[in-house]
Amino acid sequence: ALVAHPRIEKNPKLLANLKKKLGRKYESYWYSTVKGEWTKNSGWPRNEDWPKLRAWVVRKKLSPAAATRASFSSDIAKMFRDAFLVLRSVSLDN
Repeated sequence: ALVAHPRIEKNPKLLANLKKKLGRKYESYWYSTVKGEWTKNSGWPRNEDWPKLRAWVVRKKLSPAAATRASFSSDIAKMFRDAFLVLRSVSLDN
């Protein structure tokens, strides 16, 4: 959160754009600390949640049958591209 906080402040629509682009394909939840205890929060973090965010999970659950499909490797590659989009958008310098 410390790395991404300045980027979120500069571009307040960043999180909303990520949610719009990836929200239907991926599950998202995040953790904050309340009185020293980790607390799980459902959904995509909002700009005002960012200062208290400690961990953010963006994932897609796959069925066991997904691994047997011919398109499995290309599906996984697309998921990594999408995950890198999240990382690049909130953490890495462009």
